[in-house]
Amino acid sequence: MEVEQARRDDGAADDRVDAGDERGGHLAAPLLRREAVQLLLSVEEAEPVPGSGDGPYRRAFPAPEAMARKNLAFYRDKVRAGYRGAYLRSLARAVASGDLDLESLARVSTEDLPDDELAARLLALPGIGPYAAAHIMMLLGRYSRLILDSWTRPKYLRVFGAKQAKDATIERRFRRYGPYAGLAFWLYLTRDWVPDER
Repeated sequence: MEVEQARRDDGAADDRVDAGDERGGHLAAPLLRREAVQLLLSVEEAEPVPGSGDGPYRRAFPAPEAMARKNLAFYRDKVRAGYRGAYLRSLARAVASGDLDLESLARVSTEDLPDDELAARLLALPGIGPYAAAHIMMLLGRYSRLILDSWTRPKYLRVFGAKQAKDATIERRFRRYGPYAGLAFWLYLTRDWVPDER
């Protein structure tokens, strides 16, 4: 993974992940902390990544130390995070202080940390609910959880041809895919994104 120097809002140099990183991600920095924040909201305060042009990876999140220094008014007024501001600052402070090592979750095997335990750890984080936990797990290559939200539920009903379905019913229908249930669900919902070549 290539790393470049970028400037934080306080003028200090900070390591940033290059936009060309093979792991991809929604932002220029696919580190788990930044992905967790991405799932809470998109931070408009993100800094430009030098040489990234106008593409989708043109901005990177500030370092956790920079985010931890911001007061709640910044998150409320500038970022417009609403109630999520306190979660963002709390997460940034825990990472910056070393009390929380989210990156360790990306390095642990499923044998050492089964999906249920990983989900429990993620759900214990401030502001992370089932939706965000399932997203983060998928980014980690853990596909057992279904991402159920205001887009996937109605899309499932349309594709399946049903008028209603409880989350438990949807989860039961994809249980047969075991550790790939979430991936199977996502592929089922997005199958119309790829034209049929027949």
